[in-house]
Amino acid sequence: MNDAIPSVAVKKQGGLPIVWIIPIVAVLVGGWIWWQALQEQGPVITITWDTADGLEAGKTLIKYREVEVGEVQGIELADDLSGVTVTAMMHRDGEKFLTDKTSFWVVRPRIGAGGVTGLGTLVSGAYISIDPRDDGKPVTMFKGLELPPVAPSDAPGLKLTLTADDLGSVGIGSPISHYGLQAGLVERYRLDEDGSGVEIDIYIDPGFTQEIHSASRFWNTSGISASLNSSGIAIHMDSIEALVAGGITFGTLEDPHEGQPVSAGHRFVLYDSREDATEVFTVSNKRVAYFRNSVRGLNVGAPVEFQGIKIGVVTDVQMVIDPEHQTFLTPVSMDFHPERLSFLGSAAKIPADQATQGMIDRGLRAQLATGSLVTGAMYVDLVFAPDTETTLSGDGSVLEIPTIPSTSEQLAAMLQNLPEIVTDLLDTAESVKTLVASPESKQALLDLAAVAADVRLIMDAARSRAPEMIDNADRALAAAATTLDEAQRALSDLQRMVDSDSELNVRMGASLGELEGALRSMRVLAEYLQRHPEALLSGKGDS
Repeated sequence: MNDAIPSVAVKKQGGLPIVWIIPIVAVLVGGWIWWQALQEQGPVITITWDTADGLEAGKTLIKYREVEVGEVQGIELADDLSGVTVTAMMHRDGEKFLTDKTSFWVVRPRIGAGGVTGLGTLVSGAYISIDPRDDGKPVTMFKGLELPPVAPSDAPGLKLTLTADDLGSVGIGSPISHYGLQAGLVERYRLDEDGSGVEIDIYIDPGFTQEIHSASRFWNTSGISASLNSSGIAIHMDSIEALVAGGITFGTLEDPHEGQPVSAGHRFVLYDSREDATEVFTVSNKRVAYFRNSVRGLNVGAPVEFQGIKIGVVTDVQMVIDPEHQTFLTPVSMDFHPERLSFLGSAAKIPADQATQGMIDRGLRAQLATGSLVTGAMYVDLVFAPDTETTLSGDGSVLEIPTIPSTSEQLAAMLQNLPEIVTDLLDTAESVKTLVASPESKQALLDLAAVAADVRLIMDAARSRAPEMIDNADRALAAAATTLDEAQRALSDLQRMVDSDSELNVRMGASLGELEGALRSMRVLAEYLQRHPEALLSGKGDS
């Protein structure tokens, strides 16, 4: 029996075992997928917000026109706890739109002046919307908008900027109207570069862009405006929407053919009211007036009027004190608007300063007047007072208009002399009383009364007894002549007691003159009736 163990020959084969094929294929597929992901992967950006309300890492998407263009990867608190920093991965094809002018905002349900938006996110959840812009500098850090813009940057309408001293009641989403129709909305607002006012970005719908040109004016119509004038109280309210959310109105207050088309980004001034938008002048002439009394109630912006027409506005009110002479002057600076005035003939070619100086030489003066008895507001009224003195107090750098006291100041000056005037009146009344109480005056008055009675009898007789009128008139004229002689003698005695320039003497002389004229007329009538007695029945003829 052969117990020998057979030997096994081991032969080493070359090549890769087949079992490695599957891992290799898996690695290749994974590498290809990774390469594809790298090819599609865009830049990583960071967006800062005040809060991360509605955002979730790995779930919240970034969309443009409802198309996914990125995804939120992480959310962290800012280092100073002032907000949150959102890290997002963007798609590669949107990299060129990530500039410093691109905007991001969170779309969630909102209720604002422009209405209710974002209701669809109640089911799908909040997402980040992007307004891409390719006309800026490439950046990867952004400040997200807390409120969505009214219109995207590529909207077909017109985007403009308004400048104002303050925002007032205007807010994001406030309506912009034209002839009562809503023509756009307010997009956003901010402080201007020097911090002296605000800038308001607005959007005008495509249907109203042709109504905007360089001659257009914008004014604030928020709330309710009331004015008190000679016609009563006028109250104006634009609309309920403007009352609640604020509003702006635009229109053309000049010849629309003078305006030129404007492009996006054009800047307009936002006026406080329609009246302010109307009072816009391209030329202003500086004037000054020095008042020596109180100017209480006169404020900057008060009107300057001439013949009831507003031709200027007060721009500054100051106080100048001269301690040496103990004098106080109040220079009031004014802007005159020559567009309010027009001159006829050759005067239209005279320079404004020369024309104003000519009016000053003819008596143009400035005085304060009360514009409202309720508020006590004052204004500068230009009047002609050629008999007043011209007193100038300025240095001549600005054309000065002389001033005269106001009506109330003149009345106060008269009231200061009232006791003396009353005393003179009482003395005059006492003198007249003494004069009338004298026997000579009484007799003269009785004689005058008798003459008047005789004249009345003559007139009555003329009406009732025509045939006897001529004889009675002759006798009455004779009696009147006798009475007139007596009255003249009495008047002579009375004149010796009274000065020749006294008021009573003048009045009595006038009365006697009128009486003499009446008697002369009666004599002429009597002579005519003697010649033509038929005139009592048929009237005076042509002869």
